[in-house]
Amino acid sequence: MTIDHERAIGRIVLDTGHSIEFPIDPPPAGESAVNRASYLPHAGILRMLLTNGAEVSAELDLLDTATARRGRPVIYLDQGHWSTLANVSYNPKRVSKRDIKPAIRLLELANQKEIILPISSAHMIETGATYATKRQNLASTMLEASHGWIMRDPLDVRQSELVSTFLKRYRKVEPNPASIFTLDHSLLYARDATRGHRYSPRGKSPAIVRALTQKLVEVLSTYDTLADPRRIDGESDSSKWAEHHRNLAQEMARNKERPEKRRTLGILAATIDVQREIAFAATTAGVSTDQLKEWYELYREHDLTQMPFLGLYADSVAFRLANAQRKWSGNDLIDGLFLCCATAYADAVAGERGATEYIKRSWGWRSDAAPIFATLPELLPYIEENLLPATGKPENVEQD
Repeated sequence: MTIDHERAIGRIVLDTGHSIEFPIDPPPAGESAVNRASYLPHAGILRMLLTNGAEVSAELDLLDTATARRGRPVIYLDQGHWSTLANVSYNPKRVSKRDIKPAIRLLELANQKEIILPISSAHMIETGATYATKRQNLASTMLEASHGWIMRDPLDVRQSELVSTFLKRYRKVEPNPASIFTLDHSLLYARDATRGHRYSPRGKSPAIVRALTQKLVEVLSTYDTLADPRRIDGESDSSKWAEHHRNLAQEMARNKERPEKRRTLGILAATIDVQREIAFAATTAGVSTDQLKEWYELYREHDLTQMPFLGLYADSVAFRLANAQRKWSGNDLIDGLFLCCATAYADAVAGERGATEYIKRSWGWRSDAAPIFATLPELLPYIEENLLPATGKPENVEQD
């Protein structure tokens, strides 16, 4: 099946070899970054031609994420490292000599489908600040190398962790773990922000056709938004978050709080951030008001620290609060949420240097070392020495 915006036609090729063409209403000029999209059902791939001439593709998951992943390690890259990968392809003079070979190798591994390089809503936000050719080059690199894989929004991840914690403690239920890295683009943004706006096909079509249509629309929306060459100026309340934590750090310094007290305060700060999620999770898990009160009094600190993402986030906040001289900015919130989430669940992460340092320092009692690195030359040997030999090159992965 092909949708061609330039020619304003759709085309379906049947198993018999016959084809059906039909007219479509293309988007207004300049409103779509995707010129043509073709779905290849036997390969489970959606191929797209962007307006800048780049050809990108996305895997489509009509079964389950575990099957689609096929044992491939997940490597999460911060925006700065994605820019390096883009520059290797489009503007190599801007790449330092030490980064060139690792960047080329990461792209090779991704395009050979030996690793997964997911994108996240943080990438969508940060890419929005760029525009024109730079934006399209960056987006083309991210879309082609990610092959449709995304990281679930951290706000949804922490909600899932809270629900699981309540189910285990008060219902003695061991819930199935949520897929953090997935091909389901409806999970790219927190559900609370998109509830009621998800596209849902109607009509009398078979269920498999409706499911496919929904996935096509969601993937195309992601690709179209990221590749749009126009600048997007977003608004955020993250500056208020930064100011609150800066004031808290200064107050702790004045009170000369001990290290163990700083950690408790870090956990408290993380709890305040998720008060609404805690209430919703408790309701979802069927926890009574008395049980929730008991949890706050007896189990909150222990349970929060045991959650892979939320526990690491709380520890990283506590570590940063210990230094009253450290500057806080709105970007710290994005780093704290997305890099902590990725470090908790991905096989390896490449982050911004400052964020990488405080996440490593916050790793603490957890086993092994934090799988996060500040540079690509540090990241690549870890992947090749620890991840690829352990999993091997995935077999029977469709090449597009």
